[in-house]
This record gives sequence, structure tokens and C-alpha cells, in this order.
Amino acid sequence: PDNRVLATETFRVELDESDRARKLKLTNRRTGDHLVLDAETNTVTLQATTALTLRAVGAVVIDAPHVTIAGRVVRPIQDPI
Repeated sequence: PDNRVLATETFRVELDESDRARKLKLTNRRTGDHLVLDAETNTVTLQATTALTLRAVGAVVIDAPHVTIAGRVVRPIQDPI
């Protein structure tokens, strides 16, 4: 089979190697929070149902040609935010 699932009371891990649908998905079954590594679109999606916290001892860098926050495009200028 092209699909594998490992599930516990709290978590579910899905490995899908189906043609044109290859992905790995880790889900918190209680909240619906999930992380998807999509091998077809070459994207990583992290979805939180209530809050998402990024915490770093060092810097947090967002480096992309296009950045959108809450539907608003961030202009690529040199001035600090």
C-alpha cells in the first residue's frame, strides 16, 4: 500500500506515497493542529487552531520574495518595521 498511518490517543502520523498526493501529516487529534510536508507542491504547512508560538534563543528570519501577514502583503523595503 502507498499509505501508512500510526495513531495514538493524541497523535496521528500519516505517510502518503500515492501518485500525485505524496505527503507526511502529523496531527494532534484533540485540537486539529497539524503539520504537513507536501512533496507534490514542495510546501510545508503548519496550522494551529488557537495560537502559534515561534520561540528562538537566536534570530528568527523570514526570507522569501513575497510575505503576506493576515492577507496583507509586506512591502520589501530596507527600513525597519
